[in-house]
Amino acid sequence: MNPKGAIMKTTSVLFALLVAFWPAAVESQPSWESVGPYGGWINDLATDASGNIYAATYVGGVFKTTDTGNTWVQIYNDTLIIDPRVVALNSSGHIFIGTSVQGFFRSTNGGASWQKLSNSLNTRNVRTLLVLTNGDILAGCFPGGIYRSTDNGTTFTTINNGLTNTDVISLATRASNGYVFAATYGGGVFRSTNAGADWSAINNGIPSPLQMEWVGVSPSGDIYASSGLFLYRSTNNGDSWANVTAPATAYAEIAFAPNAMYAATNGVYKSTDGGTTWVQETGLPNISFLNIIASGTTIITGTSGLGTYRSNGTSSPSDTWTQVVNGMTNTHVVAIDEAPNGDLYAATQLAGVWRSTNNGMTWFSVSNGIPPNDQLLSLAVSPTTGTVFVSAIGLSALGYRSTNQGATWINVGSLYACTAVACNAQGYVFAGIGSSVRRSTNDGVTWTSSTPSTQIAKIADIAFELDTVYVATGVGSGFGTSRGVYRSTNNGTTWAEFNTGLTNLNVTTITARESLATFQMAGDSVGTRVLCGTWGSGAFRIVSAQLDKQGGDNEWAQCGPSSGQFKKVKLDPGVAALAYGLILGIQNGDLDIFGLFANCEPEEMDPLLYESSSLHIGSGSSTSAAATFFIGSNGEGIYRATNITSVEQTQVIPKRFLLEQNYPNPFNPETIIKYQIPSVAHVTIKVYNLLGQEIVTLVHEEKGAGTYSVRWGASGSPSGVYLYRLQSGNYVETKKILLLR
Repeated sequence: MNPKGAIMKTTSVLFALLVAFWPAAVESQPSWESVGPYGGWINDLATDASGNIYAATYVGGVFKTTDTGNTWVQIYNDTLIIDPRVVALNSSGHIFIGTSVQGFFRSTNGGASWQKLSNSLNTRNVRTLLVLTNGDILAGCFPGGIYRSTDNGTTFTTINNGLTNTDVISLATRASNGYVFAATYGGGVFRSTNAGADWSAINNGIPSPLQMEWVGVSPSGDIYASSGLFLYRSTNNGDSWANVTAPATAYAEIAFAPNAMYAATNGVYKSTDGGTTWVQETGLPNISFLNIIASGTTIITGTSGLGTYRSNGTSSPSDTWTQVVNGMTNTHVVAIDEAPNGDLYAATQLAGVWRSTNNGMTWFSVSNGIPPNDQLLSLAVSPTTGTVFVSAIGLSALGYRSTNQGATWINVGSLYACTAVACNAQGYVFAGIGSSVRRSTNDGVTWTSSTPSTQIAKIADIAFELDTVYVATGVGSGFGTSRGVYRSTNNGTTWAEFNTGLTNLNVTTITARESLATFQMAGDSVGTRVLCGTWGSGAFRIVSAQLDKQGGDNEWAQCGPSSGQFKKVKLDPGVAALAYGLILGIQNGDLDIFGLFANCEPEEMDPLLYESSSLHIGSGSSTSAAATFFIGSNGEGIYRATNITSVEQTQVIPKRFLLEQNYPNPFNPETIIKYQIPSVAHVTIKVYNLLGQEIVTLVHEEKGAGTYSVRWGASGSPSGVYLYRLQSGNYVETKKILLLR
């Protein structure tokens, strides 16, 4: 079973404030570019009649390749549906997605648009989908048993007659006779000879505990079923089973190529004699392979963090494998930091650590020694030694340290479940673990406790200013006690609360200028030295008493928006006159937004289709205000913007069509509707009453890729519920709107 991560979604009150800063349309502005890192956790693989391959990925949506993996194109991404578990296709090319508990989805136009179907699978953990030759769709759930749809997925009904165990993991069918086989976790293998109407247990030769994990049918009609370290084969439709020799590790799936069968497990194994003997494939990383399919002689296998690998199949004992992830940018980036030599490092939730040696243009994996199922939480690079520190949580995780640019990693127990790690210019390393801070004075070799207070729920962020250390203790929307900011003026030996002027102690992020000399030389008339973001009350800053008597050295002053949920703020390291920050939130539970602001004054807010999780400003900044920004996302890798001279220039090209909920809603007498389009297209937005009668056309023209807004002044319309609809080609989306007089 795949471990699950959760993308935290939060409620925001930012939108009313931010509307004033959104332009009516964004045309030709420099754009963010997706620069990786590439990879991903592959939940499922499927192929259609034309040989196209589909990959359902954790966090990243569903991708399609028409050239056996040379390039992948994302055809489905909904940040509220973060775990498309399985993907299947019918003979008409319709695509079906089953999720862990969030619904069943269908596309009848190759992934151009999708429907969430309200059926019995909406609250089910769909583990497997099977399309029969007559077009019926079978869904295996864990728990819940087997569901069948006879209307192309619109509705499903249970078909569990005779199924004594309803923890269904895998389904397969034998084309020659239409028999269907179900693998259950605890009840062994079941068979139906009438398309699922009735089921019978067929476990003759399979010993208890009958915890099966996969079932499949070879081209010759033999049935294979796996249970942990054991593989069973039946040559008589499941009437009896024989144990065949298996690799030394538990199976995930098996693929049948014309001349061989391949097992995805801890590595990939190949058998050319029906499973009697196996040879481990060489040239592959030592990680978990979760799934595998064959499309002719091409074999594609999905990994737990490094995307997909491909082999064109050979008759030799081992194939030649190539990583094929071009375009599959579905990595959840949790932290980005820079080494003294300018190299960048990125920690991802489930895909290890990545490094860039060309200012973020391309990334390569540096995760040797970090188990693929460890969930990384934070990352920091020492500005004095270049040592990279990574915290993690998982079955084998401790936290890691690398002194050779990520080539190898050493376990560091003091970084286990660390929510924040940071290194200052004096060579100290600080790690926040729960309510405590741990400190190392020898580059992470040994650690001592340095705890501000026993009443803190967690350390959310760490920042430095010469010998002064600041820690933020916010819990965001979680549970526990937030105590604002603690400060140490002696590198963590002693701590004191530092909250004068703060109206909200739920401080989730903090940043400071490392060097006061740089700050003073730049002639910063504003004097921003330390900047923090709160969960619900916006941003606060500390200014220099020498340059601005308001607030002084020891008092926080409100700056920027007085509301808003901050996740990450940063000060530009080279331009003291500019204080860049990142605002994150959700409006109406639907859309994540971020904004960059200078001197704590918001400049422009651009929507993202996913929640950003980290922000780094490159050291290439200068007094010309040219900076390189790197934003890590939840599911889309890293975005980069270079040579920004004003924040208005930043713009994310939308990945897909999106119609947002109007704001305000309810409204009187006017409201704003925002929408996004990914490329040049003719767009229509109309308003209808509940009888389907058209009230007004708001947009009817060709638009370039970008984010737009339109106002509806409903002065002549009565109170009530209306519908507004965006249509562009085959894409249609409709939302409700409420007018109250």
